[in-house]
This record gives sequence, C-alpha cells and structure tokens, in this order.
Amino acid sequence: MKTNAVIIILLIINSCTPQKTLEQQVMEIYKDIPQYKERPYYTMQIGGGNCNFEIRVNDMSVWQHLRERGGISTNVPLNAYILESGIQEISIKIFPRKGETQLTKYANLSIEIRLYDDVDDPVLEYESILKYDLKMPEEGMPVTAYKNTFIAKVPYKIKAWRDSQDLTKVKDIEKKVLNFYQNYWQMWKNSDYNSIIELERRKEEVVAETMYLSKERILERAKNIKDIILEKEAILQPIDKYIMVYYAKNKVITLVLPNGDSLIHSIIKGSNDEGDEILSTTIQLHMPEGSDKLEVI
Repeated sequence: MKTNAVIIILLIINSCTPQKTLEQQVMEIYKDIPQYKERPYYTMQIGGGNCNFEIRVNDMSVWQHLRERGGISTNVPLNAYILESGIQEISIKIFPRKGETQLTKYANLSIEIRLYDDVDDPVLEYESILKYDLKMPEEGMPVTAYKNTFIAKVPYKIKAWRDSQDLTKVKDIEKKVLNFYQNYWQMWKNSDYNSIIELERRKEEVVAETMYLSKERILERAKNIKDIILEKEAILQPIDKYIMVYYAKNKVITLVLPNGDSLIHSIIKGSNDEGDEILSTTIQLHMPEGSDKLEVI
C-alpha cells in the first residue's frame, strides 16, 4: 500500500511540474556558452546563375541551388562548419538545371571566402581568403567540380560531429532516421515547441558558440522556431517521398524532398504575390560516439 501511495504521489507531482518557459530553455543553453574576446567571423559570398550547384565546407552543406531558373547572390556565415583552427576543406559540385543535359556557356558561379575581424564589425572590412570563378568553355560541359582548402583561425574547439559514428555502418539507419523525423513531425503537429527546442539544444549550443551569440540572439532564434510551429495559417505537410543524404564523411545524415528542400515544412496557401509561403526547418542528425541514439546537430 505504501509503495502504491508513493507512486501515486510521484505521478501527481510530475503531472503538476510546470513546463519550462522559452526564456528558461535559452538560459540553460547560454550559461554553458564560453565568451571570447576575439571573435573572427568567416563568410562565403556566393553569386551564380544558369546552373545548379552544391557547396560544402568540411563536407557539410553550406548552400544548395537547385532551381529550374533564376540566380542567387548571398553571403553565408561559415563559422558553424568550422569546428577548430587549422585546414578547412571546400568542395563545389556544379551541374545542369533540371531538364538540361549539360552546363551551357552561360553558366556562372563565383565564391569568395571572407574573414572579418569581429562578428559585429561595423566597418565590414574583410580579408579575402579564397576565391573561385567558374570558367566555362564555349561548348559547355555535363558537370564540373572544384576542391580546395583554406586555413581558419578560431578561438573555440567544438566537438559537434567530430567523433560521431559512421552512419553507413549503423544497422537499419534509414528506419532509425525516419522514426526520428516522424516523432519530430508529431511534435510540430502538436505545437510542442518546447520539446523541439530541447531536441535542438546541442545544435543551438554549437551555433551559439561558433557565432558568438548573445542570449538575446539565442532567444530570437528560439522564438523564430516557436512562431513557425504555432503559425495558424500554415498547413503541416505529410512526410512522403524523401532522399537520404550524408554529410561530414558519413557522420551526419538528413532527409530532404526530391527537389532538395526541407522534408519537415508547412505551407501558407497563396500568402504572397509569388504563391505559397513555405515555413521549414532543417534537421541534421548524428550518433555520438558510444551512443545508440540519433541527435540533432
């Protein structure tokens, strides 16, 4: 009887335990983030069109352009892909747009890796670390690639996926990944943003430390996740066809739609002049050394 009474009391206590606020979750992340005096900031300026391409740094996807038409001009932060000082690898694959058999002479792509002295440098002066410009012959070509390295110097050393397991050697990995996605999808459907933010905690810790984020910026990121999940006009799309993609030399895995877009997404029908608005999140998973569970990274 006493044992039953204790169990009942514990159940009551657990059921009455208040859920953590967003601010409490953020403070738990922020309190473990080291603060650095020097905050070097690496970015990649990307410009291109008339072709599709994928750019990776240390075998992690920095940017994908998979469109039938149109171009891109953007400046992408790189610090979250740089785990420590030293040699960093860059690789680019350039291929024809959908429906085309080869790259035409009009295909163009240029990238520049830039180093800013500080992440909040108001002058925006930078040092050019590496440049690449696609050179196309008049007759075009079916596909081309580029590989190189550059040296980065950062004040941190992040474990992240460094010592994670080779996921190609994990039994039933596709089933495990799909189960994780389905559980995540159910949390989104139930508007359980607290559980999702907790799942993404390690990822947010990596981003916060490598990008030198303040607690205000971490909170802003958490609120963005919350707003996307709670958007009343958005319709969460079912998990259907997908492609499994490996990164970080098979230590990181993700599921994407056949067109390369995020598998977990919702749609606001006809919300702007260009058609539907898509709200999405990217989930990349790894399995830490000695663990049998997948985690967001």
